[in-house]
Amino acid sequence: MSKASFVAVDWGTTSFRLWVMDEDANILAAATGPYGMSRLKPDEYDRALEDSLRN
Repeated sequence: MSKASFVAVDWGTTSFRLWVMDEDANILAAATGPYGMSRLKPDEYDRALEDSLRN
């Protein structure tokens, strides 16, 4: 089984997409959500990211 090497995030105004990648850029896990930057308060960004990494 591949080991996670990095996380890629596309965090736009209206949506959020996150991918956990191995060293060869294969997707090991993914998360999406409707919580774009415009839908969160600035103090909610870190929690949204942490919650997505846990799932």
